[in-house]
Amino acid sequence: MTNHIATEWNENAGSHTKIAYAGSDLKELVSTELNPYFQISYNNTLTQLEEYLGNQSILTLPEIILIEVDQHGECFELIERLKGNFLFNGLIIVLLSLSNDKDLKQRASQLKVHDFYIYPFPLSDLRERLNFLVKFKLIKPKLAEISKEASSQ
Repeated sequence: MTNHIATEWNENAGSHTKIAYAGSDLKELVSTELNPYFQISYNNTLTQLEEYLGNQSILTLPEIILIEVDQHGECFELIERLKGNFLFNGLIIVLLSLSNDKDLKQRASQLKVHDFYIYPFPLSDLRERLNFLVKFKLIKPKLAEISKEASSQ
């Protein structure tokens, strides 16, 4: 009998999940852990990520945007633009940082990003969390319908 680890609960669904990644410092590390389970489009810069997203159709958009936080906070400006765009405002946004700067975490919280990870962190936790966020996004409309039905009765 094989013991399954907790992160295996949604591996097959994750393999169809698309991630748009921006950054270079953690790219190799993240790639090693996530590549077998997700379809990842790598972009070294925020500009490349924005160009990549601009070339997508509603059918080819990634479900998740995974961004390394830069020292100048340019990632937050990009997130503001994405959240202001009807096509992109529903995407799951997760930030990765090499810095444990409280101001960065606060800014991310103000922008309502889904998660903010400070390296080092267990990459298996990241993988599991990304799977959960995608699954929750899929069931969220169902939860809203159930809530409406319950309140109308």
